Amino acid sequence: MGPPTGSARSAAARGGDAEPPTAAPASPRAAAVGVAALGVGAVVLVLALLLAGGAPRPAPAGLPDPGPVTGWAVPVARLLQHAGALLALAGSLAALAAPGAPARVRLVVTGAAVWAAASLAALPLTLAEGLGRPVTAVLPRPDLLAQYASEFPRGRVLLLTAVLAVLVAVAAPALRHPAGRVGVPVLALTGLLPAVGTGHAAAGDERLLGVLTLGGHVVAAALWVAGLAALGLLVRAPGALVRAVPRYSAVALACFVVVGVTGVLNAATHGVPVPDLLAGPYGGVLAAKTLALVALGVLGWRHRRVTVPRVVAGRPRAFRALAAGELLLMAAAFGLATALARTPW
Repeated sequence: MGPPTGSARSAAARGGDAEPPTAAPASPRAAAVGVAALGVGAVVLVLALLLAGGAPRPAPAGLPDPGPVTGWAVPVARLLQHAGALLALAGSLAALAAPGAPARVRLVVTGAAVWAAASLAALPLTLAEGLGRPVTAVLPRPDLLAQYASEFPRGRVLLLTAVLAVLVAVAAPALRHPAGRVGVPVLALTGLLPAVGTGHAAAGDERLLGVLTLGGHVVAAALWVAGLAALGLLVRAPGALVRAVPRYSAVALACFVVVGVTGVLNAATHGVPVPDLLAGPYGGVLAAKTLALVALGVLGWRHRRVTVPRVVAGRPRAFRALAAGELLLMAAAFGLATALARTPW
């Protein structure tokens, strides 16, 4: 993609649309980066679970054992939930920056469908894991699944998340209207919140603080990652990209601060002495995630100092390579975060 023309730059400067009403779809390069990011997240997730002791292990003789397939499928389903939610949020944010692109609606529907399917798949998987039985023994029991989804907190959360994801897909066509371009991203962010009330956040001594800090952590991280992915969807809409990059830079800095602060506060709510927490396997994964956050902060500083001025000056190519590398690093951080939720203290 060449640099924007003079008319594109002037349109961007006065706040108008440089591209036609129907913006071009995302480039194949953007799709390739998305697939690569999912692969990186999966690889990091598997390695972190293996190295930190969160990987499935055979149960002692005589005890129930869900088996390795169920044990590995649970975190994979969780990662796919993240991926689908971020894709839906990225598509809706791209529509906010470049209205009128049908491709954005399709992306939101696709992401929401993956999100909903992964949430529903997690229902029998987490139930089977909790019962210590293979998922094949649970699937023929709709009565057990219905009871789990209606009476147990984790089951209710998964069902609610799936419902919210479906609502995001149904609402996606509203992105063609101004109110929908605000409402759909808000709905997508809302779908991320039910899950923060389960897991480590709800198990510490300061449950309320743990849930609140994790909620802020999740929302800020999602906006940060999905916002960058949304910019990648605008590479064929140079006028929108020129306008959006400086705005995203300010949002990304705020998200970086919120993610760092809430991460520290949330770790303090686990009810485990900090030296013990850091010395164990949980601390190792947490340290790796912290290093990823620091590296992302350095890349963000590079964006603000170098990339943003170049893009505003009409050289959007400067954005591509650094943004792709940053997205891959973000995917690794999400893989670590998924592993962290299953890593013993």
